[in-house]
Amino acid sequence: MEADGDFDALTYSLINVEYFQHQHERHMQSIVNNLAMIRTFTGVCADLQEFVYEGNNLVDGSNVDYWGISFGGLRGPALMSMVPEVDRGVLWVGGSSFTQQIERSTHYITFEMLFAESIAYPSRNDRGIMIATMQSIWDSLDAETFLPYHENGIEGLIQPFQMLYITSMNDFQVSTLSCDRAVRTAGIQNLESSPWHPWGVDLTSGPIEGSGVVYFDGDFPEVPVGNLAGSLDYHSHAHGQIRGVPEAYNMGFEYLDSGIIIDTCNDSCTFEGVWD
Repeated sequence: MEADGDFDALTYSLINVEYFQHQHERHMQSIVNNLAMIRTFTGVCADLQEFVYEGNNLVDGSNVDYWGISFGGLRGPALMSMVPEVDRGVLWVGGSSFTQQIERSTHYITFEMLFAESIAYPSRNDRGIMIATMQSIWDSLDAETFLPYHENGIEGLIQPFQMLYITSMNDFQVSTLSCDRAVRTAGIQNLESSPWHPWGVDLTSGPIEGSGVVYFDGDFPEVPVGNLAGSLDYHSHAHGQIRGVPEAYNMGFEYLDSGIIIDTCNDSCTFEGVWD
C-alpha cells in the first residue's frame, strides 16, 4: 500500500502530524484519476479509428466493471460509490477500516521504524492513539463509509453498487479480520463453501445474486493474534497466491459477466498454498 513519496511524506509527519493529510489527498486524487480514465476511454477514445479493427470498435463503453486487488480491493467501494459508470466489482483481498488494518499489515513494519524514533512517537500507546485519530482523515474514502449504502445508495451522493469480495485466509498484508468487518458492515452473504464463517454473516449455498463474499484457504501459517504485523517471510503468500487459483478467478469473471456468484469450489474453497 505504499507508493512513491509515501516514505518522505510520513517522515515529515514525524515533525508535524498534519502531513498525514498528504496520504488521504493521494488517495482522493487516485479516484479522480480513475474517473477521468474511465470517461476518456468510454468517451473520446471510443471514437478513435485506432481502436476500430475490421469494422469493430474495440472499446465497449456500455458496461464498465471494476477488478480491484489489494489496495484496489480496499478502495473499490469508494470508487464505485463515486463513479456512476461502475456499478459492479470484484474486490480481491480487500476490507474496511484503515486504522484497524494498519498495525496488522506487514507494510506497516517499515513505517513503524520511523514512527518509533525518539523524536517522533516512541510510545506504543501514543502510536496507537495517533493511528486511531487518523481515521477521521481517511473516513471520506474508507470502504466503511460506503458499504452500508451499497444496495440503494444516497441520491446525489452515493451510487448503488454490487460487489464480490474474494479473500484469502491468513493474509499478512490485508487482514482477514478487515474483510470480516467489511462484509458485516455491508450486510452481505457468505458462500457456504467458504472455509471461514465469520460471526454475524449469513451463510448461503448459492448462487448469490447481487453482493457476497467468498473466503479461500491455502493452509498458510497463521497471522499473529492482536494488533501485530506478521513476519515478512509470509508477506505475499496468502495475499498473492489467491489470484492464481482457478476457482477464484473463474468465480470473479463469471460474476462480472452475470452479476451472480457461482460456487466454483466443489463445496470447499481450499487450495494448496506454497511457502518456504
